[in-house]
Amino acid sequence: MRRRLLLLLLLAAPCLLFADEFSTPTPAPTPAQSGAQVAGREALEAFDKGDMEGARRKFQRLLELEPDNFFGLVNIGTVEYRLKLWDTAEFHLKRAVRLQPESGPAWLALGALYCDRDKLDEALAALSQAVLYDPKNPKAHNYLGVTIGKKGWYSGAEAELQRAIELDPDYAEAHFNLALSYLQRSPPAVEMARRHYTRALELGEPPDPLVEKALTGEKK
Repeated sequence: MRRRLLLLLLLAAPCLLFADEFSTPTPAPTPAQSGAQVAGREALEAFDKGDMEGARRKFQRLLELEPDNFFGLVNIGTVEYRLKLWDTAEFHLKRAVRLQPESGPAWLALGALYCDRDKLDEALAALSQAVLYDPKNPKAHNYLGVTIGKKGWYSGAEAELQRAIELDPDYAEAHFNLALSYLQRSPPAVEMARRHYTRALELGEPPDPLVEKALTGEKK
């Protein structure tokens, strides 16, 4: 069965989470600080319009003015991920976690990137930090569960995905992933998988023909 790797729903989160950094005026700002705030606001506007290239250029401008701007580093890494600029995204996100090693959202962004690239050991390390520093973030538990499942540790994956759903009962992707994990059991836990797959559909996940064949016992 295909094991779905979810699109990074968290990708919008760093920009939205850190938007206030660019909208709150800095008392007596230097010219570089003023320029960085303007660039940050313009980058967020471009991001909200779906202009990822424009957002990246503005975040690059911000980092030219303030190379160690943590929020700029996380956000440009997020944008570069969406643009599939994997190496530069990893570079910027690693710089961010070096600057603020207790930032759960930064570790989550880095870990999600590693998970999507199938760098599972690196993903496991980063996402473990994400849940350590941001234990009530359902996305962190979801991505950690996906990573653990990709390594074949299904009971651990289920525990993380269940925790994601406890934190956000309407988290469609976590319900879908938990259904997949139940189907990976030997023998498959079909009824539990069906319950979470049905809930995922109710919450807006599109139907998956391979999952539906597994739930009805059809051969793949």
